[in-house]
Amino acid sequence: MVHNDEFPGIRAPVSAGEGATVPRDWNANDIRETWLQNVG
Repeated sequence: MVHNDEFPGIRAPVSAGEGATVPRDWNANDIRETWLQNVG
């Protein structure tokens, strides 16, 4: 229902998948810092 309210006329996908991989040098703090710079 939320989808229909936010995106009227666009059907929600029945299924979705994600095929991303995590790099070896992945660092949660780097991700948080980038997020804060972009959003916060």
